[in-house]
Amino acid sequence: MLVTLKDASKKYIDKIILDNINLSIEDNDKIGILGVNGIGKSTLLKVIVGESELDSGTIFYKKNIKISYMPQNPRFLDNSTIVEAAMSSLEDVTEFEVKSILNKVGLNDFTRRCINLSGGELRRLSLAITLLKKADLMLLDEPTNHLDVWMINWLEEYLIKSNKAILLVTHDRYFLERVTKKIVEIDFGKLYMYEGNYSTYLVEKNERMQFLANNERRLTSILRKEAEWVKMNPQARSTKSRERLERFENLSCELKELKDVLKTTNEVEISSIKSRIGKKTIIIENLKKSFDNKVLFNNFNYILSRFDRLGIVGENGCGKSTLFNLITGSLIPDSGTITIGETIKIGYFHQQLEIKNKKLTPLEYVKEFGEYLETVNGKISATQLLENYLFTKSMMYLPIEKLSGGETKR
Repeated sequence: MLVTLKDASKKYIDKIILDNINLSIEDNDKIGILGVNGIGKSTLLKVIVGESELDSGTIFYKKNIKISYMPQNPRFLDNSTIVEAAMSSLEDVTEFEVKSILNKVGLNDFTRRCINLSGGELRRLSLAITLLKKADLMLLDEPTNHLDVWMINWLEEYLIKSNKAILLVTHDRYFLERVTKKIVEIDFGKLYMYEGNYSTYLVEKNERMQFLANNERRLTSILRKEAEWVKMNPQARSTKSRERLERFENLSCELKELKDVLKTTNEVEISSIKSRIGKKTIIIENLKKSFDNKVLFNNFNYILSRFDRLGIVGENGCGKSTLFNLITGSLIPDSGTITIGETIKIGYFHQQLEIKNKKLTPLEYVKEFGEYLETVNGKISATQLLENYLFTKSMMYLPIEKLSGGETKR
């Protein structure tokens, strides 16, 4: 056994993250962690690596265990090159091995300084270091973020062949399907283990939810009868009556817990007023853009139709985000034109989070854009908007810097 958590609990303000959970990680385990954003997946990794302490419970480690950890938001603050940063973080690894892995994750300019890397590039540097570390257990927090499809395929093969134990957080279902042999789901602080990959998890979770739904119906029926008995207001003097009242209270608590589990659809509700689109949408003509003598686009032409739904693919650094920045006007093309129709309004979800003042609460931040939002169902307040994006009342008043990465993106 590499790591064992026993009766582990963790609470953040009024939110229970881990509620008396038990988990064992064995040699060669490949475990995927599932759960909605902000549910405690990253916290579990931080607890295991020692970056966060449990409120109660214990954690046991195999003697002399070595753990490598790729966090969600890695930091490399010095002015070293990517090769120097990697080499300083590793033992018994040659420069050739480092450069080989860096190439695989698209960091092939070895002279670049860490302070000049984007957030996605820092994550890929952290991934390379994590993979190279001599370790018994690898903890990977969203390893496929900022990887293109070719890199993801390579990473899948690398982890499948690895003889290290792996505990990873990812929303990439295909990645989970191929790499993992066990699935751990965190829900309302509880931990549920499923033996098998993602397909097995889907089948077994459906069976568990059906079982809980049947139990809810059974308990509801029993409670209905007990409630009728309570309404009769019998004199609770006898032991039998007192026991029946206690049973009623216990059943009520059990039913509430069941309803809490079953009501979690965890779906973000997105609804906003659409403006009328005229005949002219977005017209790209003879577009050219280059960086550092590397041509990204040359003589590129495209007319965006009203009902287009486009997916843009390509290797990292080929210009996908640059194209978006050209369309939104954040960058100027070397030549060519991009014409935006007069009726077109563009919403842009950036690759990098651009919240400058993270001391603000989510509610304060949203209100900077307006007190109300027009939707197809009428006006909704900033509070209602946040509720639609799965923010509880208490979360709305936390500083943004206290939110998880996934919550901040929402």
